[in-house]
Amino acid sequence: MLVGSGKLERYWDGNWNKWLVNLAQGDYAVSDEPILLTTVLGSCVAACVYAPDKRMGGINHFLLPHAGASDKGSDSFRYGVHAMEVLINSLLRKGAARDSLIMKVCGAADVVSGLSNRVGQANATFIRLYAQHEQLNLQAEDLGGDNPRRVVFDPQSGSMKVKRLIRHLSREQVEVEAHQAEKLEQAVLNSADVELFGRAKDTLR
Repeated sequence: MLVGSGKLERYWDGNWNKWLVNLAQGDYAVSDEPILLTTVLGSCVAACVYAPDKRMGGINHFLLPHAGASDKGSDSFRYGVHAMEVLINSLLRKGAARDSLIMKVCGAADVVSGLSNRVGQANATFIRLYAQHEQLNLQAEDLGGDNPRRVVFDPQSGSMKVKRLIRHLSREQVEVEAHQAEKLEQAVLNSADVELFGRAKDTLR
């Protein structure tokens, strides 16, 4: 079983000797198959959520905590609030017990000095508050710093492996980071945001 956003394509990786599924920004995936889910992060965050009772897990890749007041796309997977709810609810729909979920997170780097620092910090703060608010077991984190990361998640075992990458971004990636910083300026980051998180529906268990 492999479910998620968009068209998830597998490719064989001889180094891992497994099929890999690569996620882009705004994607998520849930699986119980012997595959690996991977993505590359700058100031974005990936949350890896594992259900040990089902030997099943999922990962997302979000750009910002939530949309600004003028943004009509608040239900986009690009935003942490929606990305987390969809990921957790997908696991619950597949029979995972909510109180057994284990979360590991990484990303939130300052990869473009002066541009993405606020974005990375906001994303790191958001995911920690989300775990606390949702009473999720945040077992491990690798957040901050100034290096991009590649994360590789095994949905059957819950293993999250992170590789720090050389600090180098293409012009296209720099533009994305700059756009994220502009979006963050429009967002209201205050204590009231916790109310927007919304608890994942226990009825789906």
